[in-house]
Amino acid sequence: MSGAGQDAGCKAGVRVFQVPGIGFGPRDSVSGPRREFGTGSQVPGTRGLEPGTRHLSSKNVPMGYTEIEVGDTIPSCIVHPASCILSMIIGLTGRNAAGKGTVAAWLEQIGFVYRSLSDELRSLLRENGIPVTRENLIRYGVEFRRRLGPGILAERVLRRLDPEKNYVIDSIRHPREVEVLRSRPDFLLIAVSARPEIRFDRLRRRAREGDPQTWEEFERIEQAETANPDPMAQQIPACEAMADVVIENNDTVEALYERLREALRPFFLRQTRPDWDEYFMQIAKVVALRSNCLKRKVAAIVVKDRRIISTGYNGTPRGVRNCNEGGCARCRALGQSGTQLDVCLCSHAEENAITQAAYHGISLRDATLYCTLSPCITCAKMIINAGIAEVVYESPYPLESAVVALFREAGVRLRVLKSDGVTE
Repeated sequence: MSGAGQDAGCKAGVRVFQVPGIGFGPRDSVSGPRREFGTGSQVPGTRGLEPGTRHLSSKNVPMGYTEIEVGDTIPSCIVHPASCILSMIIGLTGRNAAGKGTVAAWLEQIGFVYRSLSDELRSLLRENGIPVTRENLIRYGVEFRRRLGPGILAERVLRRLDPEKNYVIDSIRHPREVEVLRSRPDFLLIAVSARPEIRFDRLRRRAREGDPQTWEEFERIEQAETANPDPMAQQIPACEAMADVVIENNDTVEALYERLREALRPFFLRQTRPDWDEYFMQIAKVVALRSNCLKRKVAAIVVKDRRIISTGYNGTPRGVRNCNEGGCARCRALGQSGTQLDVCLCSHAEENAITQAAYHGISLRDATLYCTLSPCITCAKMIINAGIAEVVYESPYPLESAVVALFREAGVRLRVLKSDGVTE
């Protein structure tokens, strides 16, 4: 393999190759090397890779929403900012009897939840009234990929994952499945490898129904599962070539476990969490979900000493029918944005956060206000008079230039938090 280099810090029998690796760290920009752990032959399909960097998608993924009130413990599953890895998803690929099940069982022992793309395919077969046999798994796996898309099994699994748990996903057999799973910045692909004669011996010893019992039958099934020219068929060698970590499993289970520990330890240590700005802005986005405004959902939270002391979202005043119930004639008319503001009954998020604090007798002096939309001129004046020292926002309001000038004159710090977590 081109670009190979021995890492002096690794134990004997562990090879490190500087080839395309996984981005695993703050802002999806930290790249690590692909690693092969163990001794013996190289995994087929990994030759010819040049040194380089592959960055993961920085697209945020919906993680489920939780209603919160002031004083509640803030859930960790609110959102998934690009710079935050809340959990770890480990995918497994490899040839039949390479040891993927053993790896999955070990990961379950350390707290990972098991999921299998083969189980998803079995569910699809049952949903369509098709008997679950090895032949049907291969045949209809191709058919479902062709009809529903080559990443359908991975898509089905991702939709049901709990963001607070670590998962091991077994039976990854198509490159598109890898690509779908890589949409998550917390995904790591492991290829489990073993020599053909060792895998054949394992198949014979486990004596599972449908497993080959002769070398000729083993080679025939191997050819069908790894060298099918149909682009919708299984493409295990291509998946192996996309792996971030390759684990060789040619000897004892204890040796396999040790390689797994050595391989995974750096990835566990690289997990990150959001900084304070990201943390509070993401909470503000959840608060915005409580808004009943028909035009736009906006929220603001006021923070002091890194504690939330007030929240607000846009909507009609206390005791007035909600906007979505007809309380605001302007919003009900669905008119053009920026028009008829004088007849709008909805209070802005910043206004509500400030008045709620006043209602409960809470001082906002020297606090920081986080808002999903930059304040309008009226809210800016309220912020100044409330004694708030800093405003952090994400999206600009049309009157931003006037607000900036007003805050500058009043000595209120103003920062914009970009979607990648960088402030300016």
